[in-house]
Amino acid sequence: MRPLSALLIFTLLTFALLAAILASGILMGAGNAAAWGVAPLSMVFVIGLTFFGERACFARPASEPLTSVATKPRLHWLDNAKATLITMVVVGHSAMPFIGQGAFLSLKPAPLSWYTATALTGTALLKPLVVPLFFFISGYFSVSGLARKGPGAFLRDSFWRLGPAYFLFWLVVNPLNSLFGFALASPSDGAFSYFPDSAATWFLSWLLVFQSIWSLVDRPLPPMEPPSFGRLVLLSLGVAAVQLVASLMCALAGATLGFGSMPMAGPGGDGFLNALGFVGGLLAKCHDWLARPPPLSLVRPARWYVGVCAVFVALFFFLTLAPGAPGNGFAGSGGFTPCFFALQLPLGPYCACVLVLALDVFQRRANFETRLTKFLAGGAFGVYLLQYWAVTGFTYVYVLLLEQASDADIVFVNSTTSSSPVSDGELFGGFFFVAACSVIASFLVGGALKLVPGLSRVL
Repeated sequence: MRPLSALLIFTLLTFALLAAILASGILMGAGNAAAWGVAPLSMVFVIGLTFFGERACFARPASEPLTSVATKPRLHWLDNAKATLITMVVVGHSAMPFIGQGAFLSLKPAPLSWYTATALTGTALLKPLVVPLFFFISGYFSVSGLARKGPGAFLRDSFWRLGPAYFLFWLVVNPLNSLFGFALASPSDGAFSYFPDSAATWFLSWLLVFQSIWSLVDRPLPPMEPPSFGRLVLLSLGVAAVQLVASLMCALAGATLGFGSMPMAGPGGDGFLNALGFVGGLLAKCHDWLARPPPLSLVRPARWYVGVCAVFVALFFFLTLAPGAPGNGFAGSGGFTPCFFALQLPLGPYCACVLVLALDVFQRRANFETRLTKFLAGGAFGVYLLQYWAVTGFTYVYVLLLEQASDADIVFVNSTTSSSPVSDGELFGGFFFVAACSVIASFLVGGALKLVPGLSRVL
């Protein structure tokens, strides 16, 4: 299959599923259920292609020519990038409980809050970097894995490394974390119900989907130079426009659980931007774009765009959500939500530009290895899998500390989100406490598990 054909088919199938989700939401009020159903459906595709693809001639057999990839020294900057990114993931997930959007336990902020404005600004600016760059790195390594093993062995190896972890966390571990949060909060009028939840592990299922599609693409890819700044902006703006339409379809369908558990609501770093990151990694490896840092002709305008966009996003949230801000009335009106969604348009090129800057910084400043960086990089996958347990536990520890220190009475009535608002100072304090404790505990446990014989091959 030609690369452009693969992208077109992926886009058309995605929008066909989105149309089905929209119809289910409007006609039957079942948008959430339909969007959730994309996850098992995507795994049926992955399993079918992985174990029956060669027999059905879906994937090219290993004897056919594949992309030639020479063995090169280990790129330590990529290891350091993974450790840094997973740290940002833990910090980001530590921020969510304090705007009432934690995965398993949350505290309710005031309607207008300095913390909420700060957290949403950070989320909007970091989300387009963290997850797409993870997909970029995964795409980069997928090229050499496929070239070395052939489609069948590559897909089977990927599935047996990622698939069991995904299914275990989806069906067992994440629901147990939900039960853990429910037991800690003990809502007076709530009742626990089992529900398979991907939480952060949706990344594994979609990585398997992207790798499966890559196995179908004709190789080697046509030669291609790194894009200019103008071309990069236009391409990412087009992807952002597609993502905006997809997110609006999910919103109209009432699909708050994402698309097959992959977040789609924005304001950046969701859905098609993740696919863009994966494709960027494929192209970078196939055409050896990372043999040297990005050219200054790309880096300099990217710095300007990222800087201007960061200021714009911060002004938007602080002028509407901070207490006493002139746009407080707008925040409570019907105009805030459309503007929130529209932020995806400028954040599309921001995503591409901030990826360029991150690659430049890591290549130039972080291409080294020490015992500490090796330990952190080695434990990154374990941290990714286990960090939500730390976030849930330390959030509740903070609730206990807050009640003891300030005589506050934090009550959970019908959910695992507190029923009364918490002050800004307490929200900021909780974030710093939970983030610091969760990062340290997750890396200590994840790094230690990596050293256990047998687990090192899994983690």
